[in-house]
Amino acid sequence: MPAQDATLQSMGAVTARKKIFHSKTRTGCLTCRARRVKCDEARPVCRRCITANRECRGYFSTLPNEDTIAQAWISRVQGICPEAEPPNWDFTQAVHYHFAVLKPAMLHQDDPEFYRKGFIPCRFICQMMADQISKASKARGRLIGPGEDPAFAGLWSKFHHYMAECLQIINQTIRGEGEYQQVQIILGILYLVFMDLYQKASMWHAHIKGFLAYFEHLGGAAVGVDDPDMRNFMSIMLLLATPLNTTTPARDQITGFDTFTDAQLDRFFGPAAKPDMPCPSDFFIGIIHVTRMRGVVRRAETGLAAEQDVRSSLNTIPAKVLEIFDTTCRFDIKEWATELLINDQDLWSPEHSPNSGAALLPVMGEIYGVAVRLYGILTLPEWAIEPWASSASDKYPQVLGLTSHESLRALHRLELLALLRQICGGIAHDEGLAWPLAVAGVAVAEGSADDRAFVERCLWNTWRLPNTVASFVLLIDKLRAFWSSGKTAWEDCFDEPTQCTP
Repeated sequence: MPAQDATLQSMGAVTARKKIFHSKTRTGCLTCRARRVKCDEARPVCRRCITANRECRGYFSTLPNEDTIAQAWISRVQGICPEAEPPNWDFTQAVHYHFAVLKPAMLHQDDPEFYRKGFIPCRFICQMMADQISKASKARGRLIGPGEDPAFAGLWSKFHHYMAECLQIINQTIRGEGEYQQVQIILGILYLVFMDLYQKASMWHAHIKGFLAYFEHLGGAAVGVDDPDMRNFMSIMLLLATPLNTTTPARDQITGFDTFTDAQLDRFFGPAAKPDMPCPSDFFIGIIHVTRMRGVVRRAETGLAAEQDVRSSLNTIPAKVLEIFDTTCRFDIKEWATELLINDQDLWSPEHSPNSGAALLPVMGEIYGVAVRLYGILTLPEWAIEPWASSASDKYPQVLGLTSHESLRALHRLELLALLRQICGGIAHDEGLAWPLAVAGVAVAEGSADDRAFVERCLWNTWRLPNTVASFVLLIDKLRAFWSSGKTAWEDCFDEPTQCTP
């Protein structure tokens, strides 16, 4: 018996279940914690939720305080069992996201003035959520739209909630209600445009028109050019709206800039090159004029304007094209780049341009010069280009077997691609090539498959950069459809307003 007891005891020692105590985790996502399952803590959403096709509600950045726990207990006693969530928790998470995720990836980014009077939390929350969705899209290699991924349903719902709150503040301020000043209306609409550019389908076109309408209400360019805040806001809007207007059909142009003089446009754009569009002010204004001429030709073709007015406007187009194209050819790019490097050393320093941005700045200027001419050649009628073609025949001779206009298209396409190949992937501010790549994308419809693959690869690689918006991947989708259609006209590619901005 003693031997049997010993044997049984030893067997029991082996088979008895031993309780294992786990330390309670407080760092998992809210969904896994509510379900009491282990969370892998992947961010921005955990893989367990994605695999289970559940909404991932994100993470606490700090532990709940005593008041929060007490409130949760009171709710439970009363028969209500929501998870403890202190006021402004979304704002707390947005601040944490800014410092932990967004700021380290930015080359030069000032921190928001959280405690400044006039700071609007819902606007900041939207910005951080939009960036979170953008980064998640890039990690998956596709844009994530509302309703496309259950794991992001909660994030999209909150994003739209705070966007509605931003709109409400703008409308209240327009009516003279609330605590914010009129300058917040301009800034608020500008932020709406920024948030729109992170999405597939959005209201950016309407919001730009709203911005310009209210800017005109405040006095327009004549007043805004001398007001530091308004001038700064309009400078940003011009950088956004000018390339967007080029990839909008001529029938649906944003015309709010049409009354701006060249001198006013030059004041708004400023003398310094912007990393988003590193080109001389004269080239930037040339883009705006070519877009305006597209609108004039469209109105003439459809009879939307008085015959006398149309005839007068059409007669000025060849001379204007000659002026713009000659400017891009004769402009001293090297002198422009040298002055920039002297006057804006901080912006183009190795710290902010680690991939030799300063050395490649002259090439960027040349790219924009060629792209302005090619944009005009692709969008304006042959009779508008012919006078300049004749004057530039030494530099761009007619190719055997092609017409004068076809020769200009082919030679400028090859020139632009050669310049792009020198620079793509070799500068910190690749996003500044968004518009030239859009122009090249239309031109290579008549080029080789290798040329099309090169343009697509440049757009794709740029979209994968940390802080670029949806324009690049949307351009890829638009260009792919255009190339496969066999068509070659600009309006056939951009038959609807299409994002084209860094």
